[in-house]
Amino acid sequence: MKRKIVYMGIPYFMGLFLASFLNKGFDFSIMFLILVGMLSLKYISRFTNKEIIVCTISFIIAFSWYRVYQVFSYEKVVSHHGQAIMFSGKVNDITEYSGDKSRYLLKGKINSRYNAKVLYYGDSDTINNGDEITITGTVRVFENKYIFSAKDYYKAKGVFLQFDEIETAELIPNNNFSVINVIIKYREKILHKINQILPNEEGDFLIGMLFGDKSGLSDSTQSMLYRTGIGHIMSVSGLHIVIVSSCLYFLLNRTGLKGWQKFLIIEIAIMLFVICSGMSMSVIRAFIMITLTGSSILFFRKADILNSLCIAIIIITLPNPFVIRDASFLLSVSGVFGIGVFAQYMTKNMQIEKRGQRLIKGFIVFSLVSLFVFPVSLLYFNETSIVSPIGNLILIPLCTIALICGLLVTMTGGIAIIAYPLLVIAGICCKIILGVSYILASIKYTHISLGYKFLSVSIILLTVFVIITFILFKKPKPIAISICISMLILIFENTIYRINQRDILKIAVLGSGKNAAVVISYNNSVDIIDMTGGNNSVDYVSKYIKSNGFNEINTLCVVNQPYQSMISYEEALKLEKVNNVIFPLGTYLLEGVRVCNNEVRISDFNGTNIRYNNYEINFLSANCIEIKYNNFILKCFNGEIDAEATVCVNYGKYIEQNFNCAYLIIMDDVDASTIGDTVFIGENNFLIEVNYEGKVNVRRMLNGEFKYK
Repeated sequence: MKRKIVYMGIPYFMGLFLASFLNKGFDFSIMFLILVGMLSLKYISRFTNKEIIVCTISFIIAFSWYRVYQVFSYEKVVSHHGQAIMFSGKVNDITEYSGDKSRYLLKGKINSRYNAKVLYYGDSDTINNGDEITITGTVRVFENKYIFSAKDYYKAKGVFLQFDEIETAELIPNNNFSVINVIIKYREKILHKINQILPNEEGDFLIGMLFGDKSGLSDSTQSMLYRTGIGHIMSVSGLHIVIVSSCLYFLLNRTGLKGWQKFLIIEIAIMLFVICSGMSMSVIRAFIMITLTGSSILFFRKADILNSLCIAIIIITLPNPFVIRDASFLLSVSGVFGIGVFAQYMTKNMQIEKRGQRLIKGFIVFSLVSLFVFPVSLLYFNETSIVSPIGNLILIPLCTIALICGLLVTMTGGIAIIAYPLLVIAGICCKIILGVSYILASIKYTHISLGYKFLSVSIILLTVFVIITFILFKKPKPIAISICISMLILIFENTIYRINQRDILKIAVLGSGKNAAVVISYNNSVDIIDMTGGNNSVDYVSKYIKSNGFNEINTLCVVNQPYQSMISYEEALKLEKVNNVIFPLGTYLLEGVRVCNNEVRISDFNGTNIRYNNYEINFLSANCIEIKYNNFILKCFNGEIDAEATVCVNYGKYIEQNFNCAYLIIMDDVDASTIGDTVFIGENNFLIEVNYEGKVNVRRMLNGEFKYK
């Protein structure tokens, strides 16, 4: 049996991944179906009995390990939700925020019994990694919100609770020598040097590439890079490790050291870089694979990408199987498999003697990799690039040059005489990359939105179809045909869906707490009415706009708190075209000031109308809008009004009044019993869909369909 670890690694990955999506109640039936499918491999493929047995056992072990960890680790820890606990442990990681606030990741024991990682948000103090801390207080589980699925994100990191209220906190500084603290201080020194020489966005982008720290980059800049298809460059992974090891090999090959000595030096250097870059799952995966590749020479073995990848998957997921749902890990695994295994298999017979042939092969390789990571993008992101192959061909060489310069600065300690010329070169490369990315990202057809997950089931079934094709034929041509058929089916489904949505008016009410921003869309017409203004709803609006692929906004109305909203919307809608901007009466703007590239119109919002052929938006006052579509009427308001409509949305303080409506949504935190039989939601972020006949659907943006009586 060749490549033995592959027959263990792939079923192991599949077992963990499947278990992470399934409810425990379906385990027996699903396991039975999977086992039947594996046993049938004997009759539809060339798998031997030994290979089938190994695959089956590996799958069962992985599936069972996920469930064991879920029951005996995760569920025991989260059972403390809402309870007062005593936590004793050490500070494992520190993330600083603006406003002298920090997030502390603590690793230790709950009530001296359960091992756990817990988050603690507090003031930025002189707390260092490794300091011992004892806290008593109430903890709570994370929640998935519309703009950030905190529960899923931290669960994949092995963090299940966060402190809600603190009663006492005792810190014991660890004054012992710490390699990690030394590395962190060294990293801060390099960051200071980069910001000193490259104080603008180019420096922030270089820091993102070097260390995976994207905190200095705005959301629009990150979206811009992902739309171009090069966002992966900010996830420290294989490319970074290869550059570091290549530079060291180049230097060490001139020293006369023995092979094992060079390997040891490079391993130590890479390990230090892994710590310096934040130890993300992607960089740990790269470190394991580069270690296996380097050590294969010492043991007179031939390195194999797929074997190394499977070993890395097993090593990383053994301590915490929930890592299988970490976005960074999945993108890293799918990307490596795509470029190192799948793309190489599909293009192995292509000619590369001429430059043109090499360029064509490179384009096809990047296309296949983009295709391979698409299902992961659908799970975690709002958008995906369709110009990724072109973007990677054009911009990755420049990214590599900038990375080499940055890594050389890091490896030489930021000495001015070396750092200055290298960072100037890196800055020029970054400026070109950002400029080209902005041009590509601003073009409507360079990316597609992934906000609607209606294609998820189809993608899963079509992926299975491609896998079965591979098992049956094991030749590139049939696989390529199956991929083309799958893409045509997806395009057809998407087209049918868009045709069916043509006469549907969609009204999204977004924000947090009592804040409300209303986004009205019909076909390609989009209007944003921010009723409460400020900064509280901007991120929600931005996510909704991007996830639905809206590239042009007809009107942006900020009814209240325009000064706080001005800069936020300017940044959030940087990549979208906005045709009109309206601010409330009394807003003072300096002459020549433009918002979203528009001169601002001033209105008291009393009697203002936005009319289209099929529907209209009427401002009844500064606190109430009315949307009419055929016989449907929605009123979104704050205060006491005539509440006669099909749907009433009360976004401010609840006031007892007579509601004459089919659907009532109240966002004030009140007891539902005081409202009688009417519907109570108590939160924002829901979508109201109305067709021409007046049929109404109300959907929560996070939890799917939710109908109100």
